[in-house]
Amino acid sequence: MQVNYCSKNSNTGRAIMLLSQLNEKNKDDLLKALESMKADIQNRINDEIIKSKATQSQQFNDNIYYQKKMDALLAFAASIEQEMKAYNKQRAKLESDLQNKQSDLEKTQKQQQQIEKVIEQDDDSFQKKITQINRAISTIDEALKLLGQAKESSFIEANLDTYVVIGENLLEILEPQHLPIGQSFLDLAQYKFAEQEVIRKSTRILNKIRNEYADQRISMTSQNQAERKQNDNLVKLYQQKSQQLKDEVLKTMKVDLVNLINWMGVRQSVLDDCNFQMNYMTNGKAQLKEEEQMRFNNNAKLLQEYTKELQIIDDCIAQINKN
Repeated sequence: MQVNYCSKNSNTGRAIMLLSQLNEKNKDDLLKALESMKADIQNRINDEIIKSKATQSQQFNDNIYYQKKMDALLAFAASIEQEMKAYNKQRAKLESDLQNKQSDLEKTQKQQQQIEKVIEQDDDSFQKKITQINRAISTIDEALKLLGQAKESSFIEANLDTYVVIGENLLEILEPQHLPIGQSFLDLAQYKFAEQEVIRKSTRILNKIRNEYADQRISMTSQNQAERKQNDNLVKLYQQKSQQLKDEVLKTMKVDLVNLINWMGVRQSVLDDCNFQMNYMTNGKAQLKEEEQMRFNNNAKLLQEYTKELQIIDDCIAQINKN
């Protein structure tokens, strides 16, 4: 508020006008009017002081409210941040566990593949050996049959090529000490004759060799089955472990991590809202301070103007009293 001292409606203007009307008859009336104006100004000053104190009290209470609210929000935000730190640690642990499980899964699958490769190689090796043994037994069976018919030259004559083939096959499968048996078949094909003693001896040796091959086949088959069963069980164990790891990886990825990340998102939203409210409170406090400063300046200016008016009225009263 700014006072126009020249206005007829201002106290100062009225005081000057009253002073201009001074004479011996109205001196007391003018003094009373000036004192009344002075009292009016003093009342205004008192009203402004009361208003200012009330406003200051309200601002003080508002500041306390904002500060308490800020303190509560800061404490709440700190608790949320502690939760977020705990969640981040838990998330890091889950991600580390997930990485370890994925690594274990890859390792387990690789070990399973290695066992399956060993099984395949063992099966191939077993089949090759069994095929060789079966071929040897078949050759020996055919050789024993031919030896049984070697007494008849007509039979030998009719099966010369067969004797040659069996003889060559025997030379391939027999140990060095038994090679003469294979050679005897070639001799039969050439001379169409063999001594009975040679036939009996060859028959006895071939039966023995056949039995050895048959025993070897039984032993190899039994061993292969035992090893295959053991390897199959090992593969099943790896399969079970792989499935368990897959389930754990899936649970960690689709359930544990998802739930944790979603919950972290919820708490982050709460923290963001808390920060928004703190910014609002901070701005509110700053606005209160600005209003308080503005009101203080206005009151100081108004009181200064009222003081000037009082001074002018006092001067008018002093001038009247001189006359």
